[in-house]
Amino acid sequence: MLDHIRRCPICSCELGPFESGARCLTCRTRPSLGVRLIFPRPSLTDRAVAALERSEKPLASWDIQRLVDRGRQDKTHLPTLSSQLGADRRFCWAGRGIYGLYRHGLLPGARDLHEVGLFYLFASEQPLHTDELCFVIRYVGYRFSDASLVSAITRYRSPIERDGDGRWFVDTTKPESTGFMTRLIELKSGDVFNAVLYRTAAQVKAGLKEMDRRRRAVGDIDRTEGDSAGVLGKRGKPKSGEPKVFAWPRPPACEYFETGIGRVSRVRRRAIAIVEGRSVEPYVADIKCRDQYLEACMQAYRLLVSSADT
Repeated sequence: MLDHIRRCPICSCELGPFESGARCLTCRTRPSLGVRLIFPRPSLTDRAVAALERSEKPLASWDIQRLVDRGRQDKTHLPTLSSQLGADRRFCWAGRGIYGLYRHGLLPGARDLHEVGLFYLFASEQPLHTDELCFVIRYVGYRFSDASLVSAITRYRSPIERDGDGRWFVDTTKPESTGFMTRLIELKSGDVFNAVLYRTAAQVKAGLKEMDRRRRAVGDIDRTEGDSAGVLGKRGKPKSGEPKVFAWPRPPACEYFETGIGRVSRVRRRAIAIVEGRSVEPYVADIKCRDQYLEACMQAYRLLVSSADT
């Protein structure tokens, strides 16, 4: 499929449908101003766009404020910046108070979790369970709580449906579904809309593939709780040339884990949730062996997550 999304001729970054000009703001000003985020008479939103162009990921509004105020005498009023970030369509919503650009993989035009969730369901080639939709959206870079997703996608009247297995989907064969989605992200149906839809569909496939990879690597946490080597303990050491099998670290020999049933698996699930960016309630009691094992599990799972890029 042809890519109808413009790219900056200097840095080759994607320019979103609502971004004006033939190149990035920072690329336009680079010859005369070097790497500084200050250029002649910039608007507040232009300075915010320039700050995000230099970031590798979406940023919270206070981080954007810190970047746009760098080297300036007049400081930005945060509520003013936040309101302009939400109103200017060049910025893509990535979570509560978090914004990025189209180049960060975000959906243009969407302004809340309701709109993001619906469009990713529309782009998916298969119905999705709630946990699958949560993983896909979070894998792209959005930040939210799992509990808020279901209430968000069902909050307003929309073409969303649910099958007998409890999976969510949008019937793409209905003409009104496409019209609803074009209005949702404020893009007319055409080459640009199709390019955004094509990229979103690719993100759904990549997210589901990564989710399946992690699930197969981790295995059944409850089943392997008594196995200090996790999945590796059942399969033995990999032969030479075979990919390394994921293994949970051995829990410490302490009264907390020896007397409590299911505590090892709960710590492992907590480690997965934290690494994947899901919100978790903080522990109330301070238990040293549990906290040390949580850190070890988080480190092991981070290595599994990072291995997808290698």
